[in-house]
Amino acid sequence: MRGPQALVDYLKKMLSTVLAFSDLQFRNAWETEDTVLLELNMKGLRMKDNKNVVYPCVDLYRFENGKIQDWRVYAVEPTFVE
Repeated sequence: MRGPQALVDYLKKMLSTVLAFSDLQFRNAWETEDTVLLELNMKGLRMKDNKNVVYPCVDLYRFENGKIQDWRVYAVEPTFVE
């Protein structure tokens, strides 16, 4: 997806119909000149089976001119790859 509104629309839909986050624990963070990496543990409710899930996640943020230019989320939870 591209652009802030596409991200907002995706997150609204995902958080209301797919997976509702209930907890977020930061494990580690790394920063370079223009990149930030976050290692997280996520907890949430998977809507399709009403099951609580816990899974690891890595977020990668790339910056240009003080703005996020690229955001990638690597969530290790089957809901996102089915």
